Amino acid sequence: MRHSRTRPNNDAAPASPGRVNSSLETHSILEHDFGDLVTRANRVDDFESLHNLAEASVVPVEVRGVLAAVANEELRTTGIATSMRHREDAAIVTLVAAAHFALDLVARTTGAGALRAAALNDEVRDHAVEGESVVEALRGEVTEVLHGVWGVGVVELDVHVALRGLDDGFRHRAKSLPEPPAARIGHTASMRPSPPAGAFLRSVLRVMVWGVLVLGVLGVLTTVRPAHADETEAFFKRGTIPLIELKFDEASVGSLRNEPRTYARVLIVVDGKELTNAAGAKLKGAAGSFQSFDERPGFTINLGKFDGKSRFHGMRKFHLNNAVQDPTLLSEWLASSILRESDVPATLVSHARLKVNERDLGVYVLKESFDEDFLRRNFRNAAGNLYDGGFCSDIDSELERDEGKDEGKDVGENGETRADLRALAEACNDPDMKSRWKKLEQLVDVPAFIRFMALEAMLSHWDGYCYNSNNYRLYFEPGKRARFIPHGMDQCFQDPGMSILDMPRALVAASVMKNPEWRSDYRREIVRLLPEFDPQRLMKRLEPVQKRLQEALRAYSNDAADLQSTEARALADRLVARAQNLLEQRNAPEPKPLVFRPGVAVVIRGFHGMSEVEDANVEEVDENGAQWYRVTAGPSGRCIAGFRRGVLLERGRYQLEALVRTDGVVALDALQDEGAPGTAAGLRTSGAPRGEGASGGGERVMKFEFEVTESTADVELVLELRAKRGTAMWRADSITLTKLRPQTKPATKPQT
Repeated sequence: MRHSRTRPNNDAAPASPGRVNSSLETHSILEHDFGDLVTRANRVDDFESLHNLAEASVVPVEVRGVLAAVANEELRTTGIATSMRHREDAAIVTLVAAAHFALDLVARTTGAGALRAAALNDEVRDHAVEGESVVEALRGEVTEVLHGVWGVGVVELDVHVALRGLDDGFRHRAKSLPEPPAARIGHTASMRPSPPAGAFLRSVLRVMVWGVLVLGVLGVLTTVRPAHADETEAFFKRGTIPLIELKFDEASVGSLRNEPRTYARVLIVVDGKELTNAAGAKLKGAAGSFQSFDERPGFTINLGKFDGKSRFHGMRKFHLNNAVQDPTLLSEWLASSILRESDVPATLVSHARLKVNERDLGVYVLKESFDEDFLRRNFRNAAGNLYDGGFCSDIDSELERDEGKDEGKDVGENGETRADLRALAEACNDPDMKSRWKKLEQLVDVPAFIRFMALEAMLSHWDGYCYNSNNYRLYFEPGKRARFIPHGMDQCFQDPGMSILDMPRALVAASVMKNPEWRSDYRREIVRLLPEFDPQRLMKRLEPVQKRLQEALRAYSNDAADLQSTEARALADRLVARAQNLLEQRNAPEPKPLVFRPGVAVVIRGFHGMSEVEDANVEEVDENGAQWYRVTAGPSGRCIAGFRRGVLLERGRYQLEALVRTDGVVALDALQDEGAPGTAAGLRTSGAPRGEGASGGGERVMKFEFEVTESTADVELVLELRAKRGTAMWRADSITLTKLRPQTKPATKPQT
């Protein structure tokens, strides 16, 4: 399908460093930027400034790595850093307490005022603070950690904080225990009068030595992170644009022409050096991006498909996208960067120059694959079921499993598979909303999903899961709730005015957004994420990527470089427009049902394209000053495509009307479209049948009546073509919705 579409900042808080080097960095505890005192291990989360925490009398504790099994809810109930987030994929536990922080704490207490220290459990103690800093307590323990790991670590941190020129000291102790099932991780910290100032250097030394030991123990005990994972991250971080040559023999070329979705053997050369001759390559792409082997195709590369042992910068599998729907070549990279900065798993993205059998195809988008390596890097347990959302397929479809096994909880009572997926689909179809929400809470990581929803909307990712049931992965991590992962983000930021308040159509998204509390959480998440969309920040992030792209494109073609440069400037304008639009929508009221006067038609605009096949052409066109929605069947001989638009309606009966023009439309046979809601070109609402449509050629006005029985309902209007061949067009200004007058029963004559 080819589409053509014409966290508030806190001045006192240091900016989140985001992704940093995974090695431990040691900083002087007397540095002025106390935010940097947070140990940097893999990723650093957002945290309140020390100043603000001191005002709240809360010792800042960042829970990371093995302690990440503590639920956010548990942390909130204890009052510890309530606005702080903890991660499940970081590598170490960090407690920050600086001398400046201690001074702030004492300065804010008067006489024998009480100072409250919060802990990881429910234990909270009050202590009198007078002339000197004598603060004690902070003890908590965490259970149910390190699932399936051979051993478990005990980490004990003692913090000494003194006043007026005295020092900070950290003492770490770590040891391994052999009994993983019942083992616990204990975390204790105390503040007491400091040792003499002369012990300062020894204290710093202890930090460094014991810190390394702690990292070593925890690195062994947590899920093993393969060395090639770090190699992969390092490669994408550098952003080097390699020259990749794919060399196919005649048999492989014939195979890819006839069966493009089947792997064919290929020899791969990278920067002039042979990588492997045992790799597999197949064509990739969906509606709008798929091109044949003799055009400019996208490729999926599997280095181990034919017993190959090689890896490409740590990757066994990767993708080369032709970016035909993203002339900037930047959309995937930018969206992935924003998502990962916001703690949403997303594939790493870079670029590559591609040659296929001596044909120079220019610069492609290079992406890692959704595979076990990806899962290991983003989740604690990579043994779960990973489902491919497929093409415009919701969770109630037979989604393909990319990773995982047909065993354990994934086997139903009759030996059927996908029990986890079926349970989620059944929950979303529960007619009792309270029961539905309760089931969803048990099956889906709702806070993570709300963040996922917010980001899809803010990125203008209209072709993602929430708004098109497309371009997503779904991961069921053993012992955890399901997580959604975004995909196919080559058209993000193309619509700066996309609503973040419209009701999504996908099953899980619609179910979550119908919960008033979760809807409020969604709006709060929008506000929290706004700083991630600061256009100046984003453009600064893009600068080195754009520079590398221009260098690679100039080496290929000046015309290609000029085009990309022009499109990149247009993207910068859209980033500014999107940021402004998000600020405007932030405080906008909740959507209200359309207002009708009975019998008066309202023009409905804002339809977006959709297709259930890969070769349909779906686009908005202008003819003699009039806008039309047009669908043309592709060469496959099976077209199911069109346009959709959601509207919020009150109870009542309605009529959808539009002027439809057809040219050579031949309806699908019953066998080609079994159970179809209608034939040829027509109008309907989602889930409702419409009967026979418009075939052949010509223009006609079509009408479709439907009824809303709920007090308010989100109704999806559909313009569609279901045909073997031909073109259908709907004139945009003719598409109207009318609320019909209530039907009155004819009066009966009184009996005499």
